Order: sequence, then C-alpha cells, then structure tokens
Amino acid sequence: MLRHGAWSVHYSSRDLPQPEPQPWHLQFSPDEWELWLDDLGIPDGTPYLLSPRFVYDTDLNSYFHRVNLLEGPLNSQINRASALCRKLNFLHQSRGGKDRRGATEADHTAYHYWRRLDPRGPRVDGDT
Repeated sequence: MLRHGAWSVHYSSRDLPQPEPQPWHLQFSPDEWELWLDDLGIPDGTPYLLSPRFVYDTDLNSYFHRVNLLEGPLNSQINRASALCRKLNFLHQSRGGKDRRGATEADHTAYHYWRRLDPRGPRVDGDT
C-alpha cells in the first residue's frame, strides 16, 4: 500500500494497462513502450523507485540498469531496491525531507543507528 509522502518501489513491465479514455499526454502504443525497454535492455521485473511526488529520478534508477544487477538474481535486485527505498524514506520522513543529494554524514550515521540499534527501527544485524 502506498503511503502519502513515501518513496515506493515499482517493477518494469511490458504489460501496461491502457486507461480509457487515454489522456493526450499518455498516448503511446504498447509497441513503443516495449521497444523503449528493449532498446535500454531492461527486462520485466527490473525495479525502479518513485519519489513521494511520483518523480522518476533517472540518475538514481540508472543504478538498477547496471549489467551486474540486470544479470544477477531478481531477488537481489528486489532486496537492493527495498533497502534503498527504506533509506530514502528515512531521509525524507526523519531528517527533514532530505533527499539523497542533500544527505550529510550525520544523516548516514543517524540512519545506521536507526536501522541497527534504535528500538523504533528494524534492528537488523550488521551483516544484513
């Protein structure tokens, strides 16, 4: 379920629903979408993140297009996308609406504490 004001993970798919009636700014054929994904070499199921305002950050999401990730197991891609999403949500919700570009060393330290030691955090092991 999508919470207001949160980063979210999504997955590429060549099987997109077509809204009816289709707004003029969304008019494209399913073939165009598939060709675009094929040209970029992005298989179905590749994760991508959307900001709390539903913005697609091309620099951030290009991380998931690296060859070592695309050729790796899908569950590894999903785990990395989920972990990155958690960190971005922490920055956004707990550090004054910061994004990845504005994060400081103090923000990274706060995330590390929250993630591993804070009773209100997920309290994961260091090797996770």
